[in-house]
Amino acid sequence: MKKITSLIIGLLSTSVLFSQFSITGPSYPPNSPVTCSSNTDVGIANFYDDGGAGGNYSPNANQTFTICPDIPNGTPKIRAAFGGMGLSWDVDPSDTLYIYDGPDATYPLIGAYNNATDPSGFGVVASWQNPTGCLTFVFHSDGANQATGWAANLACFSPPQPIEMHIEGYINGQGSNAMNPLDTGYVDICQGDSVLLVANPNFPYSLQNNGMGYSQTQSNVSYFWEFSDGSVANTQQVWFKPQDASGYFVSLMITDSYPHNTSSKCKIRVSTTPSFTGSGPLDPVVCFKAHTDLMGGVTPSDTVGVQVPGNAFQIGGEYAGLTFLPDGSNAEYTTDIHMSGFPAGSTLTNAGDIVSMCVNMEHSYLGDLEMWLVCPNGTAVTIFNSYTTGSIPGGFGGGNRFLGEPIDDSGGGGPGNGYDYCFSSVNNNWGSFAATFTTNTIPTPPTAPSPGQTMNPNGVYAPEDSFSGFAGCPLNGNWTLHVKDNWSIDDGYIFSWGIVFDPSLYPDNETYQNTITDSYWTPDPTIISGLSGDTNIVVQPSLPGTYSYTFNVTDNFGCHYDTTVQLIVLDTLINVNTTDISIYCFTDSAKVWSSATGTVPPFTFLWDNGTASDTAYYEALQNGTYDHYITVTDGCGFQYIDTATIIVNQTLAIDTMIQNPADCGLDNGWVSGSATGATGTVHYNWTGPGENNPNNTSASVWQDKPSGWYYFTITDAVCSAFDSIFIEQLPPPQADFTPTPQQGPAPLNVTFTNTSGAADSYDWDFGNSSGITVNNQDDQHMTYTQDGEYTVTLTTHSGGCSDQISKIIYVYLPLTYTTPNVFTPNGDGDNDGFTINLENAESLEIVIVNRWGNPVFESDDVNFVWNGKVNNTGVACTEGTYFFKFKATGSGDQVVEDHGFVHLIREK
Repeated sequence: MKKITSLIIGLLSTSVLFSQFSITGPSYPPNSPVTCSSNTDVGIANFYDDGGAGGNYSPNANQTFTICPDIPNGTPKIRAAFGGMGLSWDVDPSDTLYIYDGPDATYPLIGAYNNATDPSGFGVVASWQNPTGCLTFVFHSDGANQATGWAANLACFSPPQPIEMHIEGYINGQGSNAMNPLDTGYVDICQGDSVLLVANPNFPYSLQNNGMGYSQTQSNVSYFWEFSDGSVANTQQVWFKPQDASGYFVSLMITDSYPHNTSSKCKIRVSTTPSFTGSGPLDPVVCFKAHTDLMGGVTPSDTVGVQVPGNAFQIGGEYAGLTFLPDGSNAEYTTDIHMSGFPAGSTLTNAGDIVSMCVNMEHSYLGDLEMWLVCPNGTAVTIFNSYTTGSIPGGFGGGNRFLGEPIDDSGGGGPGNGYDYCFSSVNNNWGSFAATFTTNTIPTPPTAPSPGQTMNPNGVYAPEDSFSGFAGCPLNGNWTLHVKDNWSIDDGYIFSWGIVFDPSLYPDNETYQNTITDSYWTPDPTIISGLSGDTNIVVQPSLPGTYSYTFNVTDNFGCHYDTTVQLIVLDTLINVNTTDISIYCFTDSAKVWSSATGTVPPFTFLWDNGTASDTAYYEALQNGTYDHYITVTDGCGFQYIDTATIIVNQTLAIDTMIQNPADCGLDNGWVSGSATGATGTVHYNWTGPGENNPNNTSASVWQDKPSGWYYFTITDAVCSAFDSIFIEQLPPPQADFTPTPQQGPAPLNVTFTNTSGAADSYDWDFGNSSGITVNNQDDQHMTYTQDGEYTVTLTTHSGGCSDQISKIIYVYLPLTYTTPNVFTPNGDGDNDGFTINLENAESLEIVIVNRWGNPVFESDDVNFVWNGKVNNTGVACTEGTYFFKFKATGSGDQVVEDHGFVHLIREK
């Protein structure tokens, strides 16, 4: 387009070449402009640096040059061309030419130029915001490096005047402008509507608006409308009535007298007819007086009701709607985009032809997912493969990572919140899921359905395989997204997905999706609940017949649709006959039954004990009146509840059962039973661990029986009565005693306190070859004169049982000592050392100090001897009194602590 525009400008502009100009020459300010008509040759250079046509420019230059046109009213502009055919451009990157949009350097800077910014040259024109048409050039060189500079062209130029495009759209020619966004947006209409499109351009630089330039008005420009259905028009206003419920592209081109043209585009979208396939009664046929649900269903979580198909502009689409990814082991799900509108035979040539593939989805566990994209010829490219043993070889094992904000449950909780995840082989700023799933995550927000770490959606990932694998794929046809869920106990949803192709492949491909914004059932007196804005209502017709109900929806374009559904109410009648019975003996299987007739068979029966039959059995083990309920249901689901009454009146009853416990280990317990209300002769029968006693006609005691359950049956002339009783057994005697004390030095006197349970006798063995047997719990006494361990045993006897316990008495020798008060360490062999005479000691700690408190001897040897020297090896201690302190221990935690003094005398 740039080349075409340049050619048009060159052909249609009025340009004049001036005399020779130099950056150092005289300027042409507004009060002394150049004469635009002095020369008409635009093919030669006429503007040079200070080195002229052949030399380099000067170092350390700081030069300014201004040139303005002489034609009034701002229509001509100065145009400068550097480089190109017949011109040259060579300015070192360390030097710069600055160009300003006006008569001096205080005006806006158009640009700064050198070989680094524009190695091949450039061109500039004074802007329409610059009524003077002047350009100002400022050149700076630093002296480091000089180049040949430029041989440029300066000319007066009359460019075409801009046209501000404005398109308005009025639905059915009424109301306010419905274009949103303004000028280039959408006009959304209902089926059957028309759109009045109005071109309302502005001409900010026309003669009529600012007194300059040439004439541009809405009446002297031409209009050309073109619609994607092939229709065209050439008026300022045009009516368009779509023939199909789809999208339409609209293109408007306006051409002025220059001639100069400008184009703009907008779009018209026609509402899509929703599908009411799932709307209607839960049961199309119901019984008289029954109620049923009518489903509307328009929210994303509804599983029945209204579905709005996706729609597209006439040249194809790129969007897919909600796809449920329910919990499943090895379950694979697909969703398609049908692409059209590309030139016939168009194929994808490189990875960059797909700008991105994006999917808005949520899933509660990345580790079991595989996703791949298949082009129209069946070529597949892996988007990501997290599962290690699935359809795609490999798999990185993505672990407990979310996608989006899922509901993290066992599945079936409905959709969570989807995130957009985009993939590109050329525009990605992150690696693949496989490379980033351990690090590139964010926590779900507090408002999310479940807490966890989810893959970061704020960037573009690389697909696991490059999109270059699609080279040679047709662009037109079905592009299919595959998702495989390999494990159970999770689910997910794809809310939408799309492929963005390189814009150069198709300029206008687009789809759209209508949504339902309002829904309601038309009020009806038989609707008993749900009318307050709910899509699920409950109806209960009062009479048999056929009833019609209308469900209405409004979509986001404001278009209304409705459907009428019918409910058939049958005239149902059911008669139930259920038996009542009276019985005079207890039984565990009293039989009751029921039968039914009516207009809508078959009939099903359900008793309150869970029996699904016309006959049931109940226990009748207590006197009284008992009602048992049966629910009878006919073929329409109408239910009738009836009652079967069982009256129990047995007079025979066991009123007394007595047991006497058996002694421990003996069979000496007994039981007895008696009855009232007998009719005729009564027979008694006992069974149990003891000997069987049939035909025992007395209700007296059954004696000499062991512990256990005993079963008593009484039979009279009419019925039998049953009961049972348990003969207990007295517990075995528990032996226990407390010795006081349990240890000590000999002789040791020990008292034994009998803490046993009650028993017939108590055998004492004191562990020293003596013992005693008594029949009371009196304390026992024993003196142990010798050291040692004595095992004392108490055995209790009661009935046929006994118990025994043993405890140990510890007796040890006493710890004794004597301390001399003088010793003579003079080496004569008589009383040369000081010691403590210990008996039965196991350890000793002793310290001896002089009269000033300084230690002279320490030892832990029970057999120590102090020889009168410091610690037995140092200097000899002087005669005098020495003080000692010791602690000795013996068996059984005996401890002796004492202190005293000893006199050290050294005799000659």
